[in-house]
Amino acid sequence: MNDGFLSRSIIMESDVLITIAGTLGRTALVRKADLPLNANQAVSIVRLVNPQKLDLLFIVYALNASAIQRSLVSQKKITAIPNLTLEIISDCCIPLPPLAEQHRIVYKIKELMPFVDKYAISSAGLEKLNRGFPDMMKKSILQMAVEGKLVEQRPEEGTGEELFRKIQEEKAKLIKEGRIKKQKSLAEITEEEEPFGIPESWIWVRLNEVSTIVTGGTPSKAHAEFYGGPIPFYKPADIQSTPYMNSVSETLSAQGGEHARIIPSKSIAVSCIGNIGKSAMLPSDGTTNQQINSICYYCFPEYMYWYTQSPLFISQLVERASMTTIPIVNKSKMETCLFPMPPMEEQKRIVAKINAVIPVIDMIAT
Repeated sequence: MNDGFLSRSIIMESDVLITIAGTLGRTALVRKADLPLNANQAVSIVRLVNPQKLDLLFIVYALNASAIQRSLVSQKKITAIPNLTLEIISDCCIPLPPLAEQHRIVYKIKELMPFVDKYAISSAGLEKLNRGFPDMMKKSILQMAVEGKLVEQRPEEGTGEELFRKIQEEKAKLIKEGRIKKQKSLAEITEEEEPFGIPESWIWVRLNEVSTIVTGGTPSKAHAEFYGGPIPFYKPADIQSTPYMNSVSETLSAQGGEHARIIPSKSIAVSCIGNIGKSAMLPSDGTTNQQINSICYYCFPEYMYWYTQSPLFISQLVERASMTTIPIVNKSKMETCLFPMPPMEEQKRIVAKINAVIPVIDMIAT
């Protein structure tokens, strides 16, 4: 070992340390209590000729000043790891007032630093609040929507009970025509299950009572002729933060469509494996893979979409997810989700209100 090299790396009391590799320009003042210490090649040791004639904390504060930091970083050498040379450190210029003024500056900085720290904490908290505000507002609006608090109720629009009976009649007709299969009856909703109160004109139902839920499937990849055609084939990655699917990464041929389940336009595709709860409406008839359960028919599609975006629906999916490495919510569990159903015309007014408010929140966010 080279003793001369080791002696150069020994740190002494009152040395000022500056990082010169990787993270550049960080400084520290060495106190007696810190010793013994050695520096590696990523640290420059600044040893003053006569430290008693300078206020060492002033030197550290000066080196930490934003103007000095920018000057140092602007001279960095671009290699695999950014670095500053000892020559750059030696040539660094700092303003040097008389010693008495150095002491006064250090005293004032120490006096103000607790307030700076408090401001930094408050500023970080405010920034976090500002970042989260749009999302919190959207969740609040959607929660109000499903609780019946977003728009007023109008007796002339009927009741959710009346709409429920119409939906049962429509489902019975589709079953008779062979377009859908008869669904098994689920347990009645008890008062204990209801998460909150809803208007008297609304009704609590299970999701499968007012929709048909369809799990997608993937045609065999061994048949290339099944792919590359006019039929959209949606996957969870195609579900973005917009009400409708804007793009599709893969398509099926007419032949491939015969080996998939066709989902009608305006059905709501819900991701039920992995990142569960992502949802969007299909802009036209299409298909999905098996990671998506689609909510089809009966209610006003846009209202059903905003329901799937609400904390009420997301929390129910999470509760029903299987406890495996990858969360999964199968069709039968999703069918049991509770759905607060207003009359059809009120569903439309709720959607109109949401569509008016959400763009304003998005504008605030930007």
